[in-house]
Amino acid sequence: YSKRFTRLFLLVRNRNSYPCLVYIDPDCRRLGVGRQLVQAAEDWARAQGCTEMASDTDPGYPISPTAHQRLGYRIVRIDDNGDVFFCKSL
Repeated sequence: YSKRFTRLFLLVRNRNSYPCLVYIDPDCRRLGVGRQLVQAAEDWARAQGCTEMASDTDPGYPISPTAHQRLGYRIVRIDDNGDVFFCKSL
């Protein structure tokens, strides 16, 4: 994994946490790396007193909605630009 990397940036506001950017190297996808990364972020958010995780994606990332739903996020809104907004209770 020396040349591969994953990233997750998390924003916390008013007991809600928002994974702002999740990136999984293409060679590491479908191996559970993203699930582990998001699970760690959810565990951390819970420990900080957060009660909800929210996220969004746009049409430029077509695999993102499926990935969100596989992680237990539900679609709460799709706007006129095709941006999809998700939420998950912690």
